[in-house]
Amino acid sequence: MSTPVVKESFTTADLAIVPPPQASPIVLLKGDVVARIEDIAATAEVMSVTDAESAQAAADFMRRATALGKEIETARTEANAPALALQRAINAAVKEPAAKLDAAKRTLQRKVGEWQAEQDRKRRETEVLRLKELARIEAEKRKAEDEQRRREEEAREANLPPPPPMPAPVAPVAQEVALPALPIVAPKIAGVRMRSTLTFEVTDAAQLPEALTMRLPDAAKIRAQFCALWREGDPIPDVPGLRFTVDRKAVSA
Repeated sequence: MSTPVVKESFTTADLAIVPPPQASPIVLLKGDVVARIEDIAATAEVMSVTDAESAQAAADFMRRATALGKEIETARTEANAPALALQRAINAAVKEPAAKLDAAKRTLQRKVGEWQAEQDRKRRETEVLRLKELARIEAEKRKAEDEQRRREEEAREANLPPPPPMPAPVAPVAQEVALPALPIVAPKIAGVRMRSTLTFEVTDAAQLPEALTMRLPDAAKIRAQFCALWREGDPIPDVPGLRFTVDRKAVSA
């Protein structure tokens, strides 16, 4: 199977934008808007709230600040719209090809992993047979040595010449696969590194040791049960493990 020739690098030059965007400056805040912001900011710093009249004046400035903030946010959203639309278009253009590349990578990873796993299985299987055969040959050798010593002892007792040495043990003729003398080393693939990681799956959290679990407060339930329904004048809740405080701040009506 021939390997296709592909371009190795990808740059922004490979990402065509049609039609090209028109470059134009975007001015969010003009001089009069900046002056209004500075006026409200300066007034907030120097204004003192000492009576109902000054409190009402402060509230009026709060409403002005809120209204101006909404206008600025609207302008920002409108000014960002073309750029965001272009960003979405760029993301959409590369999303499907990138997904295909990821799928192809996962497919190749799976195939290489399966092949490597099969090689490892064969290597382990062959190693078991190799060690088993070495143990058999060693046992046969010891048996032959014991038999040789017995024959030599019988020859001495009978005043006979020493018997010839026993033949060295060999592998059975019926063995079909020639076992290697040394352990097999798994083949290496250039450009690929096999990474093995230990993963886990919780099958029953109730059986986990306490050291492997943690208790966390459920902030959403606490807010729903106590804070969302609380109104000014209600008693402060008394819950073991919790401390409630009242955060009072003025907001634009």
